[in-house]
Formats: sequence, C-alpha cells, structure tokens
Amino acid sequence: MKNIYFIILFFHISTLLISQNSWIRVNQVGYLENDIKIAVFFSKSDSVLNSFDLVDYNTNIVVFEGFKVYNVGETWGFDSSARLDFSEFKTPGKYYIRINDLKSVPFRIGDDIYSDASDYLQYVATSANAVYQMLFAYSKYPNSFGDFYDANGDDGPNGIPDILDEAKWGLDWLIRMNPDSNTYFNQLADDRDHIGFTIPSEQKVDYGWGAGKERPVYFVCPEHQGLLGNKNRSTGMASTLGKYSSSFSLGAK
Repeated sequence: MKNIYFIILFFHISTLLISQNSWIRVNQVGYLENDIKIAVFFSKSDSVLNSFDLVDYNTNIVVFEGFKVYNVGETWGFDSSARLDFSEFKTPGKYYIRINDLKSVPFRIGDDIYSDASDYLQYVATSANAVYQMLFAYSKYPNSFGDFYDANGDDGPNGIPDILDEAKWGLDWLIRMNPDSNTYFNQLADDRDHIGFTIPSEQKVDYGWGAGKERPVYFVCPEHQGLLGNKNRSTGMASTLGKYSSSFSLGAK
C-alpha cells in the first residue's frame, strides 16, 4: 500500500513540476489543414515526453492523441525540450495542446486561418520583423526552402530560394525608407486609407491633394512609444532603428 501511495505522490509532484516549469509553444497564426503541424515543448526540469493530447477548445474533449514526440533534450537554456508532431490531424477548428495539466494557448486549424487589414499602410515595425524572421529561418535551415518561383512570383525557378526573393523585396523597401544616414521613415500612409475593400490600382484615397494621389510618409519619432500610461521605456527611434539594424545585418550576409 505504501508503494502505491508513493507512486501516486511521485506522479502528482512530477505533474506539478511540469506545469510550473514548462511551456508549450504553438503557431498562434494557425495551421493549414494539410500542412505540417509542429508544436514545441520546453521545460526547466528534466522531462521525457511520450505523448500529448490535442483538445477541442469549445468542448474540452480530446480529439487526437499524439505519439510523434521527438525529445531533443537540453537546448536554448532549458533542461529538456521536444517537438510535438500532429500533422496527421486535419479537421478544421479551434484547439489547444495539453500535456498533463499543462496547456498551450488556443490556435486554429483551417484553410482560412489568417487575413490582414484591407488597407495599404506600410510599417517598418512589421515589415522589418518579417524580413528578419525569414532571413533568420533561412540562416538556420537553408535546406528547408525551395526554389519554385522567380523574384516577381512567377512560375519557374531562378536559382535563388523563394524565401530570399521574398526577403529581398522587404530589404529593398526598407532601404527606400532609410534613404540616407540621417533620414529614417517609419510609416507610409495612415488611417485615411480605410475607405473600403479595393485593390491598389482601384483605390482613390484623397489625402488632401487629390484622389488617387501620393500617400504621406512619417518620420521615425524619438519619443517614448505607447498609449496614455502604457509607455515603452525605449524610444521610437531606438525601437525602429533596432529593427532596421537586425534586418540589414542578416541581409548583408
């Protein structure tokens, strides 16, 4: 009987440690139905996983039990880590991943998982981040990216991985937003662009000098950023220039 109590107590403590010192990271944008679906587990304790559950967010019912767990061990400052593969599951819906009492944030599976605003505003904050993430991914896993399109997105390879073609578009735009060493722009256009669902060639925004004319561009602001009492400690200049620097540094390689 004592052995049974000890086993139950050990299991409870192990579960508690996993919940308090571990994290599950998922793609919060979501996963396409027929796409590869990977989540990542990190822990400050020494843990070896064998399985995980995919749970319906609305009903809390387990809809898929995953056994494709690739334990990686110590990495990135954590004592243990693992890749959780649930690519087999293709049913659209909203879900979360659960390991014992540990849960991920909810995410969606579907072929309509992402849409952006319909305006044509352009920001360094988002564009530079996208460029950096693409270049960083390529620098780590260059063999994961193919060459199926040319630099304009037309069918046919051009000898350059498509992800680098895409990043080059972003880098060229960032250079235009930084025309010289003393000039840094942060944003192109503003909320006056929110006039409806139109394609660029049909949009007739009037910024005060005629419909369909040029859009305004805004300089990087040196003030602390944020709304009302929620101010960032860094200035807009430091934040934006850091994003420029990160993208250009990887692009130079």
